[in-house]
Amino acid sequence: MDEESLEEYRVHETIWRKIYDAVGVVFSDLQRQGMIGERDYFVVEDDWGWNIVQTEIVISHLWPQIARRFQSILADFPDWAITMQVMKKYTDKQPGMGVYVLVDRFKDELKREYLSEEFRNLTFD
Repeated sequence: MDEESLEEYRVHETIWRKIYDAVGVVFSDLQRQGMIGERDYFVVEDDWGWNIVQTEIVISHLWPQIARRFQSILADFPDWAITMQVMKKYTDKQPGMGVYVLVDRFKDELKREYLSEEFRNLTFD
């Protein structure tokens, strides 16, 4: 690996760690407030080299609030994203789905037909 590539790797790793840590703070705050349990979320600890920090979360009405908090983390990192994948806590029958949080928008990939009625109208704005 040449010096330039090594420096790019270091910059990427530094940014990934900052976002990863900030995501952890969001979840810790929500847990401390009693809004989520410690088994209701998971932050993927592996950096695959993409500009993404991945999370898995049990679907709840908090998703839009969490997504907005994640979006504020990305204000300093506009080329990055945070994914919120629906945690398969109760069944493996649902397909993979979630929301991409970007600095300026949300990319909603929820497959609502697989969600319980109470969550089918979740919106991200």
